[in-house]
Amino acid sequence: MGLLDLIFRKPKKNIDVTYLNRDLQILNDCAKLIENTVIPEVFFSRYDLYMEKLSILSDAQRAGLVKVTGDNLCKKYKEMNTEEKRVEAIIDFIDRMWIDTCQKADKLKTEKGKQNRYSKFYDTLAQYENHMPEQCIKYYRSRNSETNILKPRNTIPADKIELMQRIEASEHYKNKVYKKYYSDYPEKPYISQDRELNTNWIEDTENWYLMTKQASWIPKSMMERYSDGLLPGHVYMLYWLGKYKNKRIPVYFEYKYGIDFCKEKDFLMQNGYLDDDKPSIKGLNAIKKHKEVIENHAPAKASSTTVKEANDADYEDWIGFINKGGTTEEWNKRKKMK
Repeated sequence: MGLLDLIFRKPKKNIDVTYLNRDLQILNDCAKLIENTVIPEVFFSRYDLYMEKLSILSDAQRAGLVKVTGDNLCKKYKEMNTEEKRVEAIIDFIDRMWIDTCQKADKLKTEKGKQNRYSKFYDTLAQYENHMPEQCIKYYRSRNSETNILKPRNTIPADKIELMQRIEASEHYKNKVYKKYYSDYPEKPYISQDRELNTNWIEDTENWYLMTKQASWIPKSMMERYSDGLLPGHVYMLYWLGKYKNKRIPVYFEYKYGIDFCKEKDFLMQNGYLDDDKPSIKGLNAIKKHKEVIENHAPAKASSTTVKEANDADYEDWIGFINKGGTTEEWNKRKKMK
């Protein structure tokens, strides 16, 4: 939502700039609360007050009653005064409240206490349904059907995980990830339902960065096409399909290359790079042309390992551990014991 930093200048007579600056202060205070609170009463009351003050300030600027420096208030109000923005803000709040609920429930010793905590989440939000679009009501009710933040991933059948890896994540989750990591990418990476529902990917990614100061999200170069229209992930797909048969699709096609394997396999077939699920002559030429993709996938081991190669190996080990149901904390402990 962001804070507005404005200075009112050259007011026309009969306009009390003190009141307008006070409205601006209230608006910024509301923005902070809206983005951080886990209490419904605070969120919904402050959201309405935020929009009220933004409307007043926008009208003042539009009428030429004041001149401002900084963000354009009229543009900001037009951007915020939409159903899409309201849904986005409410769903972000529901996510925060749900995570807070799960964390508190996890600290309780009895199953009854845990269930009471989850029931409170549902019962409290039910009182605010008249403030929510239908999409948000369905969203929070679906959170109530869960019994914990996540099931251990290694307890989920492999076939179910593979199916969920072929289904896209929800629009809300994808937009959340895109906004945080991929806002300026020419193409957005593929994000699966498995990542959304069965992992703590955002949290783990942040933890990895804190540990290593290395970004584990997909680099922009992976989502930039070559002059022949291929992505790096397409090239490695061609190599992989030529090397293996009837093998489970590795998760790195999503996490490292940002592509939906099945969808992009169809793309390669339609464009003549595959023949009977194997690289055609055109496909083999593409592999040769972009051989650096294959070489960079897993750097060859040498007697003297560089820091970068060691970090790359650590990352591959970490992402494999996470995808088998482990956590960053557990991976850290295991690494220290080696």
